Amino acid sequence: MKVKDLIAELSELPGDMEVIMSKDAEGNGFSPWADLCVGEYIPETTWYGEFSDSEEDDEAGTETGIPAERQNAVALWPVN
Repeated sequence: MKVKDLIAELSELPGDMEVIMSKDAEGNGFSPWADLCVGEYIPETTWYGEFSDSEEDDEAGTETGIPAERQNAVALWPVN
């Protein structure tokens, strides 16, 4: 999902709704949204990877050791 897609989805909803985040894909817990930050997403597989908001983290790569292509990303952080 891109930022424009998220904006389009959220713009259809009332502005006073709480934003919550699932702990995991199975829905084993939920938490309110607390913050966001901009950085780079480094995919390790097609379904997970690492996020860095610091330029100091330059050694991330895939599980095979081949450096992954970094993607500009926004991370949404839960309260806990």
